[in-house]
Amino acid sequence: MCTLSHPFIQMYFQHNFAVEALMIENIRNMDNSTDIGFTLGLRFSI
Repeated sequence: MCTLSHPFIQMYFQHNFAVEALMIENIRNMDNSTDIGFTLGLRFSI
């Protein structure tokens, strides 16, 4: 089974929240519009 992309995820946890950063790279099909994407997320627990 081939993977079509390579994700890298980093998460930092504190008491009631977490910050996550995600980078995903498309290496299989370089002719499409986006070859790399970034996401930054914040999770909060009440």
